[in-house]
Amino acid sequence: MSNPEVFLVGDLLRARKILPHENKTLLRDLHGSYFLNRSPVLLLHRKTAHRQDSPFGIIAYKQKNGVWKEDKWPVRLNNFELVARPAASKILNPYHTYKGVIQPRSISIYMNKYCYFITGRLAAPAFDDPDVEWPILPKPCLESQLGSAARKVLMEVHDYECLWDGKSYPHAFIVKMKERHKLAHDLLKTRLSEAFGPKVNKASSKDTLLKMNMLFDCFQMKPTTWTGQGWAGQTAEAFIHVGLDASDHDLGREIMSILNRPNVKTDFYKKNHPFLSQVLPYLESHIVDARF
Repeated sequence: MSNPEVFLVGDLLRARKILPHENKTLLRDLHGSYFLNRSPVLLLHRKTAHRQDSPFGIIAYKQKNGVWKEDKWPVRLNNFELVARPAASKILNPYHTYKGVIQPRSISIYMNKYCYFITGRLAAPAFDDPDVEWPILPKPCLESQLGSAARKVLMEVHDYECLWDGKSYPHAFIVKMKERHKLAHDLLKTRLSEAFGPKVNKASSKDTLLKMNMLFDCFQMKPTTWTGQGWAGQTAEAFIHVGLDASDHDLGREIMSILNRPNVKTDFYKKNHPFLSQVLPYLESHIVDARF
């Protein structure tokens, strides 16, 4: 099998055969010596899709000393073929995060000491959606209230992909959206001040932010950390996924748990929660110990 759609987390793979006319030096430079040697490869993570299925994934390859090494760069999976699939594949792949969606949906959920507030994000182009109501939920707030509000905004965000001509969006449209984007945020600041006093905006640098995407069959929550200069999204190792069929209570509970946990630097997840350590415990010995 060489179709990336069939490759799942936990699969044992090997590089495709090298064709006679291909430049082996170039292939080695692009992929590494493991590719030329067709060494055992483990699929650790499928990259998130946008409008089309994602062909990329994070892998680990077996070194000559028999130790698995996680590759830090995504690879195109159509360069590999399937060797074996673990019995725990369904556990490792509860959702199809790599499948494309007709309309990508995204929101930002902020939390400070006074409230939660949510802004919708246009699927295209990259502006917050001024035509969706941005709810403010004072604390304390029920999990079901937060989950319901997040789901509602996600379902209402707009998509202007139809205006894309293959190179850009109409200039007048971009100018207008920039203006409306700014006005919507100014209005949000006014609403927050009216509800909690001007002190709420002084605390804006202490807001906690969660990016949330609606994928093919799940919500993907991406913890984000304030660096002092801007928001920095944490690595995919830290992402949380919840099924689209989750109740408002369960969705809100997961959102709150992420927003209330201490900020952790991206490097912490790379060091302490690499994909390899998350996948290996579910694999049978014939996959972990594979040699060819």
